[in-house]
Amino acid sequence: MAREHRDINPTYGNHPIQDGLPIVDDGARLAIAQTATDRGRVVEQAGGAMPGFYVADGAGGWLYLGGFLSTPGALALDRLPGGGTGEQGPAGIQGPPGPQGPPGDQGIPGATGDGGLAGDKGATGDKGATGDAGSNGVPGLPGDKGATGDQGPGGLPGSQGIPGIQGLPGVAGDQGPPGDQGPVGDQGSQGLPGGQGLPGATGDKGATGDAGATGIGVDYRHVGIINYESWYTSPTTGTALTTGAITAGRMYALPFVAPKAITLDRIAINVTTLGTGNARLGIYDDAGNYPGALILDAGEISVVTTGVKSVTINQALTPGLKWLVLISAGTPTVRAFAVASLIPVLGYGNTLPAAPNFGVYRTFAYSSLPTPFGALTAMITAVPIPAIFVRLSA
Repeated sequence: MAREHRDINPTYGNHPIQDGLPIVDDGARLAIAQTATDRGRVVEQAGGAMPGFYVADGAGGWLYLGGFLSTPGALALDRLPGGGTGEQGPAGIQGPPGPQGPPGDQGIPGATGDGGLAGDKGATGDKGATGDAGSNGVPGLPGDKGATGDQGPGGLPGSQGIPGIQGLPGVAGDQGPPGDQGPVGDQGSQGLPGGQGLPGATGDKGATGDAGATGIGVDYRHVGIINYESWYTSPTTGTALTTGAITAGRMYALPFVAPKAITLDRIAINVTTLGTGNARLGIYDDAGNYPGALILDAGEISVVTTGVKSVTINQALTPGLKWLVLISAGTPTVRAFAVASLIPVLGYGNTLPAAPNFGVYRTFAYSSLPTPFGALTAMITAVPIPAIFVRLSA
């Protein structure tokens, strides 16, 4: 690397160096450290590629001065004798600006200065847009009651309300005194006497039979001149009835004996504790001590109130065993038989259990009555045994 040399002795030994001439930088051949204070020091190097004298430039470079050794094999560092200070050379051309250094750390903020004097008040600005409405305030306390105003004109009559549910029948009143006897009617004409039959032979007197069970009355509701109402149900012993809550979706069937051809005009139950929804009543024919074909689906009754719930019917029955049927969508409590109230016309099961069979039931989703009755779920041998009633036609 060529550099201009001006600050060393122009002659050294037999190696004169002209001031201002470039000399070759052979510092690469000299491995010795130097600092800025070593500028102008001369070293003598023995051996190597170029033995001889070198002068330090104080910036890490070495200038080769020529080669001879005063003491072969020695390596020394000494300053050349100083010459007089030469004239200051002309200023070199200013080099290009170095790259900008990184920004310094931010200084500590100075103390806040004293506040300036208040400026003159500016002109009033234009009126701003109306802001959104504020939320409602807390309601104020009620004001004093105002004076009563004049009575307004009468309103139009309201529409008539829905009629209320009919109340339960009242308790029967005391019987009134007998009425005066009516006048005796005209005597009818005497009928023609019938011919007398031939007397039969007197037969042997038969043995007295056992007393029969109390059967269903065969008379109509009107007996003689007395007008009364009779309802009939399954064969009973006369023991007082009780009550029982029935199961929803269970079709109860109880036996009923028609002693002769009859016509029925009512079928009913007595609700003692209200339930929900409706119930349905009907009559089935017998199919060998079991309900068979449907004779009558009498329709629905409401069980949301208590009392006798009946359906008007007009149903003729032939003599024999029939079945009275009840199914409910709810679980009302109804008038029911006690076990001691019924005559077990269906007999006992094949295991000869303690309790006889009083009826049958099957599980069935509430709807119109099916035909035929369908498969048995179980025999009725214990309470609740709902009492289903029918009324003979007048």
